[in-house]
Amino acid sequence: MKNIRFTNKKPITKKNIEGLSKKSAGVYKIVDKTDEVLYVGKAKAGRLGDRIYEHKGRFKDGTNFRIHETGTVEKAEKLEKRIDRKSTRL
Repeated sequence: MKNIRFTNKKPITKKNIEGLSKKSAGVYKIVDKTDEVLYVGKAKAGRLGDRIYEHKGRFKDGTNFRIHETGTVEKAEKLEKRIDRKSTRL
């Protein structure tokens, strides 16, 4: 699996969400303070921020996120599946 680069970890705040691209689909990770992945999801263009913000407060210590823009929802779906398979082998 090619090394996929995600953004640096950021807190889930309205300011950080507003700064996200509205033109690209992508995959996001909800992570804790030690960068352990709590959730992996995908979003179509214009919905990354909304999807991430929906998870605020849902997980104990899950107050940070990382994203990887894929351009299309089809690529996001493929990447999300690859990440899920990889994490189940850990």
